[in-house]
Amino acid sequence: MGLLIATALLRCPICHHGALYRKSLRMNKNCPACGFKFEREEGYFVGAMYASYGFQFAIVTPVMFILLMVSQSPALILGVLVPQILLQVPIAYVYSRAIWLAIDTHFDPPVPADDAVALAATTDKPRTRIR
Repeated sequence: MGLLIATALLRCPICHHGALYRKSLRMNKNCPACGFKFEREEGYFVGAMYASYGFQFAIVTPVMFILLMVSQSPALILGVLVPQILLQVPIAYVYSRAIWLAIDTHFDPPVPADDAVALAATTDKPRTRIR
């Protein structure tokens, strides 16, 4: 299974098997399959806000413009957009974290525990261990 499919199915970006979430909006701390720690550092998912914003903007904006062209009633426009946004927020939250994890682990893959000491001696950039 590729990284894109694993992200769409809300699976671990490393092993592509373990689930990111236990129940609805409760994220696992580690992958149940491989043990990869999802929150690599404190405040790690702040970057997921950008993915959430992009996702929300890409969905709400076209609907808003279509409604503005079709209807002149502000009540109808708000009556459609407000429920759409309220339903979309939890979906955006869940998928923005999955997207952020996929992007980050693609460009900065975790280092196995055996190689962490050797890499720490050769670079100033902190690395994350898989376990």
